[in-house]
Amino acid sequence: MMRLGQFIGRIAIVIAWIAVITVSLLVLSGYHLFPPDKEITVFAWGDMFDEDIIAEFERDTGIKVNLSFYSSNEELLVKLRALDGYGYDLVVPSDYVVEKVIREGLVQPIDKRKLDFYEHLNPVLLGHFFDPENRYAIPFEWEIYGIGINDACKEQVDQEESPWTCIFEPDKTFLHDDPHSVAMTNDPVEAITFAAQYLFDDVQQLDDDQQDAVQRLLQKQQRWVEAYSNDRSAYYLATNNCCISLLQSSLMWRAMRKYNNISFYLPEDNGFVTVEHCVIPIGSERQDLVYQFLNYIYSKQSFTRHFNTFAFIPARYDVIEDLQASQKQKSIMRSSQERFNRFHFIRDIVPDEVKNRMWVEIKS
Repeated sequence: MMRLGQFIGRIAIVIAWIAVITVSLLVLSGYHLFPPDKEITVFAWGDMFDEDIIAEFERDTGIKVNLSFYSSNEELLVKLRALDGYGYDLVVPSDYVVEKVIREGLVQPIDKRKLDFYEHLNPVLLGHFFDPENRYAIPFEWEIYGIGINDACKEQVDQEESPWTCIFEPDKTFLHDDPHSVAMTNDPVEAITFAAQYLFDDVQQLDDDQQDAVQRLLQKQQRWVEAYSNDRSAYYLATNNCCISLLQSSLMWRAMRKYNNISFYLPEDNGFVTVEHCVIPIGSERQDLVYQFLNYIYSKQSFTRHFNTFAFIPARYDVIEDLQASQKQKSIMRSSQERFNRFHFIRDIVPDEVKNRMWVEIKS
């Protein structure tokens, strides 16, 4: 006959296993064991936040972060408009989209008194056309667009009048007999803006003739395009699938940590920057939780780890010395106001319906 102690012991084991299985099933089914009033939903790019930092924030604060991702600013806008600014507690759009969400009343003012880092933000990132008083948006990170070059082609690129000619008019360069030698951005706003800058210098809005000229340029370029890609453009360079690429500094700097056969050309004038901003949608009612999250991810430690993982330039100026960055990279991060003003912001310079039509015809 089983003794009472053995019976109780076996019952305890069974109960323990039931508890383990129950908790596992709850976690797998999406129940996060956080109180529903201590959760925020964040809508951001896929490589915007380090998962380890998010997990540490949840552990330290007891606030659950539900991350939702978008792959383009257009996708962000469509979803935010469809929900009338509800459904998310924090969104991270690029600069030209900030102007749109403010104008359409989709975001609420930010209470800077609740931010313990605001005085440490790089002043060159503040006060721009899309939010002159930074009433609705605060910069989180930024980067520069440049030209990645496979070192096997570097000497020939250097002999050309401009590497931009290799990107937009490869038929006029040493690449004329080398189709599929260019990697190009897959973002229509970027592609149209860069091509317009190449043809017309600084332009705020394209007229019909300029639209046609940009479309002809990009259609002619297509024969030399190996891929329209952002995330994989540096990989195409490093694996010798193309010679030259138009891409962001973060993608190139990350690739250069892994590959030693690629170089990066950053223009001193007439280049482009993009700044990602944090905004609070109009429908969020969990501002206090959002401010806790912002103060956490804007900390020096968080920014240091974020750069070491993703190579985005942090918005905090006082963190630059702590970064695993080259002196050339740090020089860019410390750009003076005069130097920063020589760069251009990406702008939506054609109406949405025109842009979509152009992009379909360019790639078809």
